[in-house]
Amino acid sequence: MTRVSAASIRRAAEVGNMFVELAGSSISNEEFKKERELPNGWKLDTNEELLYFCIFRMH
Repeated sequence: MTRVSAASIRRAAEVGNMFVELAGSSISNEEFKKERELPNGWKLDTNEELLYFCIFRMH
């Protein structure tokens, strides 16, 4: 098992929080409502999930 420092965990949490803030500010409610249903029928629950989907769809 690998040990992870408390500082590493804090940094990861901060990045996660920044990503949530970015998703909230870059995806409008209208865009989220329009894009939340995926081609396979799944529905995303948050702006953050939509942002992740958009990033991975581009690659």
